Amino acid sequence: MSDRALTDLSDDELLELANAKVKTSYADPGYLPEYSPTKGMTENQKVLSGAGARLADYGLGLKQLFGAPGELAAEKKALDAPLMETTEGKIGALGMDIASSYGPGGVLSLAGKAPMLGKMGAKVGALGEGLMMPRTMGQGASLGALQGAVSPAEDMGERGFNTAASSGVGAGVSFLPRLLSPQTNPGVLALKKEGVTPTPGQALGGGWNRAEEALGSIPILGDLVKNQRSRAVSELNEAAFNRALKPIGEKIPPDVAIGRNAVEYVGDKLSQKYNALLPQLTTTMDPQFLTDMQTIRAAAQTLPAAQRKQLNDIVKTQIGGKFRNGQSIDGETMKGIESELSRLSRNFQRDPSFDSRELGGRIEEVQDAFRSMVQRSNPQKARELSAINEGWANFKRVQKAAVAGTDDVFTAAQLDRAVKMSDPSKDKARYAEGKALMQDLSGPGKTVLQDKLPDSGTPYRSLAALAAGGAAGAHFLNPWTVAAAGAIPALYNPLGQKAALAALTMRPRVARQIGEGLPILTAPAVTVTNNARNNGR
Repeated sequence: MSDRALTDLSDDELLELANAKVKTSYADPGYLPEYSPTKGMTENQKVLSGAGARLADYGLGLKQLFGAPGELAAEKKALDAPLMETTEGKIGALGMDIASSYGPGGVLSLAGKAPMLGKMGAKVGALGEGLMMPRTMGQGASLGALQGAVSPAEDMGERGFNTAASSGVGAGVSFLPRLLSPQTNPGVLALKKEGVTPTPGQALGGGWNRAEEALGSIPILGDLVKNQRSRAVSELNEAAFNRALKPIGEKIPPDVAIGRNAVEYVGDKLSQKYNALLPQLTTTMDPQFLTDMQTIRAAAQTLPAAQRKQLNDIVKTQIGGKFRNGQSIDGETMKGIESELSRLSRNFQRDPSFDSRELGGRIEEVQDAFRSMVQRSNPQKARELSAINEGWANFKRVQKAAVAGTDDVFTAAQLDRAVKMSDPSKDKARYAEGKALMQDLSGPGKTVLQDKLPDSGTPYRSLAALAAGGAAGAHFLNPWTVAAAGAIPALYNPLGQKAALAALTMRPRVARQIGEGLPILTAPAVTVTNNARNNGR
């Protein structure tokens, strides 16, 4: 038929030919003109439409929470595809992402100011601030979970995945500011300044610390963890002894073991400094000393009669009997008084009897009052005496902690208790304010170095052991054990400890400045990341 002229064809043949042409043309994809819903739209219209499409996503997600079918998500995505393939549409959607990221937090922040909420208003407002500027991984995870929950989804499985994945993204993005500008516990920095190196778990605190404690239950590897945690306590002991020696320009030598040897060394050093100065001094009893003694006797009224009598006899024999007719005493006499008061105080405070230990404390107060009188009587030596007395004051607190410890090695809690007991202010007011002598060391030590697992911590330790391998022999194949076997020895040694602490606390100034400014960008970063992932499903 194609070789014949159209004029030679019958009417039926012409109709057949026309129908064949039409069928062929419609079968050709290129026959129909290409159609796009964005055709004819200006750039501004595309931007606004992109923003509207993103806003509609949130509307659809909310409707689905209340029963709208999942098929609508796929349909809307197909309809929006041509618009979202344009640069202007993407810009509009991005703008709506940024604007809407502050929406939930902004609403809660404003709602928190409503008078009708009363005390709850502050909590609601704080939650809003946290969603607008997440500063913790928990706040970032909450924001991400909220955004994932209101994202359009085709079924409950996808919605659950969106919520979990978006929560993880939120937590990860919120961690970045902390990575650049770590919000280090001030106590960790205070201990670091004193030469104490907390373990990674102690430095991070919270769940990290509990997890690290639990690692101590793992055979062999756990010993490395426990040894480094104990090492931090030993360094705290050394720092406390050095506090006592610092006023006289001394330090604990490396060859002096922490414990009884250190107690004896520090006491001897302070005594040597004091005794070397005493021959150059004379002392006359003054009214202030008599007032101090009246205060001590009044406090001693809580002692049993036998201990009160002992205290009066000691004061009369060691001090009152040395001053005759208001005369001064020389350095050698002062040295004898000092030596005997130190001996008596130390022995009584180590006695198993509570009343004897209390008596030892009163004798120590007498000794402090005597030293203050010596300093007042010798203004020309005030600087040297003040330094020695400062060292003694610090040492008395360390000494009390050592008595409570095991083999004179004390915990951070025992040091803090000794600092509190030694606070002479009324009702321990200085301690309550955090300003008691040596509390700047004992307080951070108690906060950072203390074990955090309640009671025996058996559940945590059991979980750690299970993760480490469970049944006998399984740990050889467990990937967690393989990872721990490499990481724990690298971290839990003196060099690894210092490197880990530096990584957790030290950053260049510019990094800290960037990290401090990032929280305001966290919410939009979480929103943009999540929507990019969700819309690419």
